[in-house]
Amino acid sequence: MPGVSMDKQERGSHRWFLVKICFMLLLCLGDLGLNSSVEFDDFTKGDTSTNAKNILVLVFGLQLVLQISTFLTLFLMMGDTYLFRVGLLGVLAKQFTGVLLLHPFYIGYTMALGGYRVAELHKEGFEMNQLWELPYFVPLSVCHKIVAAIYYVANLRSTIKLGSPLYYNKDAWVEIFYDANRDTSRVEQSRAVSSMVIQQKHLIFRRPAEKGGLRDPQQRRNNKNKNKNKNKNKNKNKNKNKNKNKNKNKNKN
Repeated sequence: MPGVSMDKQERGSHRWFLVKICFMLLLCLGDLGLNSSVEFDDFTKGDTSTNAKNILVLVFGLQLVLQISTFLTLFLMMGDTYLFRVGLLGVLAKQFTGVLLLHPFYIGYTMALGGYRVAELHKEGFEMNQLWELPYFVPLSVCHKIVAAIYYVANLRSTIKLGSPLYYNKDAWVEIFYDANRDTSRVEQSRAVSSMVIQQKHLIFRRPAEKGGLRDPQQRRNNKNKNKNKNKNKNKNKNKNKNKNKNKNKNKN
């Protein structure tokens, strides 16, 4: 029975994930439709009344709602992962850094461009076709559409990535963290051993010669020269003693 209940739970979570994927696709398609119409279609159809102008504001607000809903859907999908449930948000954020940074940038860009568009359309006698005669509107609109294409691709890729069983498997992440900690501990141990070896070499190198250590090269050269001079002096003294002994023997004879 535990196996059957587990299968039911997995099937239920899989269905819920498919629902969120479909909802994400619908939100992206809705934003795509508004991006391709709000700057080209004349929703007011020549009507310059206040109610007609408010329609432009409502369409602009609807686009922002779709984008915020897309972010919330992605957040809910991330909330089902093992990393999110155990509080490892930093590790999870590193896996989706690009899309998480792209969402606020794209929403802010849409707000700036939409606010500029609505402000111009609210001017007396201003029509939709005159938008393209504004000096900054065309480059801003083109850049916005390029960012929108990247935004759609990033959301779809992140959605597919979140479908991987790895993000919901506890044992897999425990093994990953164990391997990572083992590798870092090995690196730290090797660094500690190498630093100890360097310290020991330094101590041996600086230790006085009478204690069994080695002096620096200049001191060793000086010691060699001193030893040579001592040997020369000893040889001279020996020769002198030999000569004295010879002279004594001659005198005796």
